[in-house]
Amino acid sequence: MTRPAAESSHDDGTAARAGALDRASIELGDRLRDLDDAAAVRACATGIIERALAPARVRFIDLDERDAGNPPDWPGRRWPELADAVGCRRVVTVADTGTDPRTASGGNVAGGNVAGGVPRALLMVPVAVGGRTAAVLTIADATPRAWSDAEVTFARIAADRVWAAMARTGALTRLKAGEARVQE
Repeated sequence: MTRPAAESSHDDGTAARAGALDRASIELGDRLRDLDDAAAVRACATGIIERALAPARVRFIDLDERDAGNPPDWPGRRWPELADAVGCRRVVTVADTGTDPRTASGGNVAGGNVAGGVPRALLMVPVAVGGRTAAVLTIADATPRAWSDAEVTFARIAADRVWAAMARTGALTRLKAGEARVQE
């Protein structure tokens, strides 16, 4: 059974849910601003996104990193059509990998074994830089889930903030390395 989207017109919790996502977005920006290490950025962002969306797994994949283009748990390995959509810079939502035509034939999804790499619901947000997909925020849930507009918007904002923080930490690392070489 697919969980309903939070934006249902009959859902009295819609405003409260949207407010919680807004607060999580603000927290994400505030907390990432002071971090100067890529691993700390990923850990911090993952925790905030997981609390906000309560999925089973959050993964931010920087496609520019060595060997990051096709990690073993990347949903695009199992479902190439989803990888193609993300590569074309389209947000991908899958409410149920067992019934969605893009994913239903891509492997056994019984039991929603996210830890084993087979999620039941997916939200994949590409980060476009210079006309290409540079990174992907992937959010997986162990149970079928209709992603609300507010959740997709939050994930898009989160992906951009994580990318900006990762780019900043990368620049700081390169700057420090250059300063160290000059001082030698």
